[in-house]
Amino acid sequence: MMEESGKSDDQLDEWSVEGINGHPYQHQVLVMPVPSRQSSMFHSFFRMLHKARSRAQRRRVYAWLLASSALVLMVIYTQQAAVVTFQESLPQVDNTVVVKQEMPAAAPKAVNLNPNADIENYDNQEDLLPDLAPPIVHFIWCGRRKFEFRHFLSIKRADNLIKPDKIFFHYQDLPEIDNEHYYTWFNQTRSENDHVLLKKLNMTSCPQHGAERYLLVLSILEYFGGIYVPEDAILVDFPVHLRAAEFMSGVVVKSLTEYLDGIIVAKKNGFISPSSQTGLNVVLAKGRPMAQGTINPCGTIDVYNEQGDGDIICVKVAEEIFPSDIWDTRSNFATLSRLAGYGVQDVQPKVNQKMAIPNIGHYICWDCEMKFSTYISILSALNVAGLSKVYVHGIKPPSGMWWKKLQSTQRVFHVYREYPERSHDRATMTQELAQGITRVSILLKYGGVFCDTRVIWTNTIPEELFGYDAVASPDWMLYGSWPDSVSHTTIMSKKNSDYLFKLRNLHSHRHNERFWFVDQFLAYKIIEHNPEVLRLDRHFQVKCLNQNCHPTWFPGYKADLNENPPGPAFVWQNDTLSVHWDVFPDLELDTVKYTSGPVVEAARRALHKSGISIQELNIS
Repeated sequence: MMEESGKSDDQLDEWSVEGINGHPYQHQVLVMPVPSRQSSMFHSFFRMLHKARSRAQRRRVYAWLLASSALVLMVIYTQQAAVVTFQESLPQVDNTVVVKQEMPAAAPKAVNLNPNADIENYDNQEDLLPDLAPPIVHFIWCGRRKFEFRHFLSIKRADNLIKPDKIFFHYQDLPEIDNEHYYTWFNQTRSENDHVLLKKLNMTSCPQHGAERYLLVLSILEYFGGIYVPEDAILVDFPVHLRAAEFMSGVVVKSLTEYLDGIIVAKKNGFISPSSQTGLNVVLAKGRPMAQGTINPCGTIDVYNEQGDGDIICVKVAEEIFPSDIWDTRSNFATLSRLAGYGVQDVQPKVNQKMAIPNIGHYICWDCEMKFSTYISILSALNVAGLSKVYVHGIKPPSGMWWKKLQSTQRVFHVYREYPERSHDRATMTQELAQGITRVSILLKYGGVFCDTRVIWTNTIPEELFGYDAVASPDWMLYGSWPDSVSHTTIMSKKNSDYLFKLRNLHSHRHNERFWFVDQFLAYKIIEHNPEVLRLDRHFQVKCLNQNCHPTWFPGYKADLNENPPGPAFVWQNDTLSVHWDVFPDLELDTVKYTSGPVVEAARRALHKSGISIQELNIS
């Protein structure tokens, strides 16, 4: 080994090992210098190279240099690629607006998606793209007419899909409300959306169809910009990139007098509004450039049901529909309507068999002598419907022989309950309202099955009904345009059910109105707005007035109360669970003994199921 003078300990380290013949070998190990913070990289490198005297030591220096250089280059390359990728992801701002050529599959987002599909698929950052048409939706209301459920769906769907800043409701005359107060959909629309703004049209006429209609539409769009949606059309989809076009139209000129309705998207002052039908046709044609892709006119319900995920961007609802028309129907349009109205694909009454309705019955008898008809009703509840116990609520226990007979069963009990009062207005507490308030209070507190004293059960209550939150039947009374109503003469419910809470609030806020209207018809509005809270079972009960029965599962079952025509024949033993017998005079023992008819046969059946013969009743 070659000796070196003046070597420092931080540069060379000497160590020896015994060789094969015992001769010591002295090795010199190069220790890499640690550059001070003040020295430069190049100075450090040349120092190391200078100190590396042997070829092997120099090779180590060159290898270290090569590896370090490769590492630095790799880091630089990776950072540069990341910067390029980030820059490419930024939106490119350009004065020229380019509309994407591909159009959305239109049916789309309504069929075969999860309930929150519209929310999950919405990317609010797309709204931040530059130079879009204003987020304003325009509805134009012409004529003196009622605002129906289809119009409610149209606005609600547009609001959910487009998420506009404003919804302009242009009108000459506001929607009418019928005398029976069913058509309140416009009030609900305004209560749900604080950005629905009324815009009075300053014009002598307001056309609903034809060229004049779209001349009006284009004049509004030129001034405001935004999106025009026909008031009777439900959007299937609305991708944000449609707002990037200066003017895009789904309206097609079919003839000189007929135009196929569709949506129109325009920027403010993005086109010149025409003043004639010829100019209108030219502008509408320019709004359908093939190079940018086109949007089709609104399809019909039948076409949408057939095509499903076709090129339909909106569905025109030409005729009136009601919420009950879309609850159980299995079609593309029904699914779209449920998404528009309720935000879900399916609307079904809530069911939970693990938390069932209590198998107990409730009657109300404030201070009464129990009648034979009530005796039969309670027997049928226990031994035909299959309830385990019955509680009679009132200020005092009932009196009379029929009450004593029920007490002997040891399954019927009296529960003390105060007569309801109102602190602010006692005059409004009619007997009907008191009965309705108490009925709701009992079921909210205990749950179970409430029965009117004129109800006779004809069959056992199926176990599946006990899993619903609440169950009732429709009523048969015809009243204006109301599509249905609710009967509470028999209702079963879990305690603290949503339906009963809403019904209690309804009676509290509308106590000055006619009780039957609130209890039957306004209660039906609860179901229209929240169809999941109650199962409306048409075979739960048949109501009979003056011996004319009205089964509600037949078409055209509604009838005028004053006329009360006989309803279709039905088999009481199989078709219904109960019958509400509202006749004068009340059902008496002699009636059951000596006459015949459905209600008499039902009473005899209740006695037979209870193990009681008419002869035993004679002795009493």
